[in-house]
Amino acid sequence: MNDALAEHVADGRLTGFHSGTNVYNLDLPGYSERVRLRIGAQPKTVSLGFGSFAIVDIDNLEIERARLRWNEANNALQLQIDFEDDPDGLIIDIRTFGVRRIARFAVQSARFNVYLTPRINADGTLGFEPLRGDAIANTDDAIPEVRGLVRDTLTQLGNETAREAQTNFAVYEDDFASFVSRHLAPRARFIGYRITATSATFNATAPPLPEDLNGNGVVDIADLVIVAQAFGRAGGVGDVNGDGVVNLVDLVLIASKFGVSR
Repeated sequence: MNDALAEHVADGRLTGFHSGTNVYNLDLPGYSERVRLRIGAQPKTVSLGFGSFAIVDIDNLEIERARLRWNEANNALQLQIDFEDDPDGLIIDIRTFGVRRIARFAVQSARFNVYLTPRINADGTLGFEPLRGDAIANTDDAIPEVRGLVRDTLTQLGNETAREAQTNFAVYEDDFASFVSRHLAPRARFIGYRITATSATFNATAPPLPEDLNGNGVVDIADLVIVAQAFGRAGGVGDVNGDGVVNLVDLVLIASKFGVSR
C-alpha cells in the first residue's frame, strides 16, 4: 500500500488539495476495489475584530509525498501526507470595513497525519479505533493576525481527511483482522499485541476445551462419567455441543478429545 501511495503521487493522480471537492481514487495492490477519498475543503472565515474578517482559501496545496509507516510512539499505522512549498498554496482574503486586500504565502513543512490504531475488543477479537488525524504546518510566513486561522484551517482539513478515510479503511481493517484471526485456533481470544516497523506479534489465550467438563485441564474418564450420568437429559452439564440434549454425540466428542489437555 505504501508503494501504491508513492506511485500515485509520482504519476500525478494524487496531486493537491483545492478549495471545493477533492476526489482521489487509489488503486492498491491486492484489492479489486479502489479506495476513494472525497474531501471537501471549504474556505474558512473568521472575525478579526473591529469590523474585519479574513477568509482562508486553499488553492492547489501541492502534495509532495504520501506514505504509510508504523508509528511506534503512537502505536498506530500512520498515513503521512507531506506538502511542498508552493507560493500559491494559500490565499488570505482580508476585509476591513469594506476594504479588501489579498495576501499569498507558502505553507512550509506542512504534514497531515491519519492514525489507524489496533485494539483488542471486549470479546477477544481484533478491531481498530476510529481514525484520528492531525496537521502540522509552519505558518511563520503568514501575517500575525491570521496565523491561528491558517493553522485552524489546516487542522480542519486534516480532520476531514481522517473522517473521509474512515469509511474507505473499514474494509481493510476487516480484512486485516480476518487475516490475523485465521491463524488462531477456533475460539481463541486476543489478549495483546506488539507491532514494530518490521514485525507484528499477537498474543492470544488458548481456546477453551468444552470437552473438559470438570475443568481439571484434561479430557479423561471423569468427563465420560459426567456425560453418562446426564445421558438423555435436556441440556445442562454433559451437553458438550450445546444442541440441547445429552446424547451419543456428546460421548463421541469426549472420546475424540480423550487425553487432550489445555
